[in-house]
Amino acid sequence: MLKFLLLLHTAAAMVCLGSITHNLVMIVGYWRGKFRRIQLEKLYVKVSFIAFICTYLLGGIGLYPPFRYRVRHLYFDSSLRWATGLFEIKEHWASLALVLFIVYYLLSRSIQPSPDNPLLKIYISLGILLSTIIWFSAIVGFLLVSYKSV
Repeated sequence: MLKFLLLLHTAAAMVCLGSITHNLVMIVGYWRGKFRRIQLEKLYVKVSFIAFICTYLLGGIGLYPPFRYRVRHLYFDSSLRWATGLFEIKEHWASLALVLFIVYYLLSRSIQPSPDNPLLKIYISLGILLSTIIWFSAIVGFLLVSYKSV
């Protein structure tokens, strides 16, 4: 059952990674003054938000307790201490991303991207920060699973 949860967690992470990357491409266009396909950009935010919540819940509720003992305690803490530290850094950033993502999602529902919108720079900055955190989390997650999984 744990392998299946890990597969679902990974699939949700990949959906999140793909949709937030597409969103990033579109908000960089906003930065350059190109305001095309706004509804599609908002759809990418919605998909990435839902995928992030699924990833977070699957990881936190289903995978973290067995990971904490089977992988972290029995393997990483004794053999790969750097992996424990890297995992903890990833988890802290992912928790921060959860809060930021709620703000970003709500902002995406209320903002109309245009050159004269004072919230646009905040919106773009949040999108870039979230993309960075999600890419970092995915890379660290894939790296750590390559050493040992549940």
